[in-house]
Amino acid sequence: MVSLWSRFRIIPFHRLFHRWSFFAWEQYGVQDGSGFPWSTVTIQSTADGSVIHEFSVVLEDGFKGEGDPGGESMRLAHEALLCLSGGSWDRGSLLVHHPPTDMTFGGSQVTFCTTYYSPSYYIGDYTLDLVTVEIPGTEMEEYWGFPPLSLSVVFSDNITGLTRTVMDTSDRTGNLQWVFGYGIQDVWCIGDSVFAAAIQCVSIGFEGPDLRYLMTGWTI
Repeated sequence: MVSLWSRFRIIPFHRLFHRWSFFAWEQYGVQDGSGFPWSTVTIQSTADGSVIHEFSVVLEDGFKGEGDPGGESMRLAHEALLCLSGGSWDRGSLLVHHPPTDMTFGGSQVTFCTTYYSPSYYIGDYTLDLVTVEIPGTEMEEYWGFPPLSLSVVFSDNITGLTRTVMDTSDRTGNLQWVFGYGIQDVWCIGDSVFAAAIQCVSIGFEGPDLRYLMTGWTI
């Protein structure tokens, strides 16, 4: 049983001064326990995945099945992006997609290209790996009997041999202190050089395991 199953959607990449500088995404759902609907929109840099802005909205008092927390968080995000620049938008290309219901997928590694014509003719040859490390001596391990995991996301160019870490959660706090599973859900791109990846995170929740998301971005 999953007590909180967040939903996820990408918001188009944002072009600033002829460069695809930002991307935005939303995760949303209903809180376990309270039953309040919530939405969080995050704006991140395509250069290194760093968070530029984050907006969270929860519909609490007086909620009677009406209202849209996603609409409010999206409005706030839109205002922030207008402050950054008017710019232009592009949804990009979805290169990889493995929803949480895909039980055939191991989750920790994908290999992909940016343009595919035939088995022997494609552009780009890349691999994304999730590398996890157990964190010992935590409250979670003491209470539940297994430790949380820190995550490094490693991008490799299989043609040039370039390898780089595009996300590292070893110094993260909050809900990430309770994560015990990760999986790659989506990889997006703009052109052949700007990428974003959505990572599923399964953690200890109020009424059972919770599913939430992280995203990272990078440019080659």
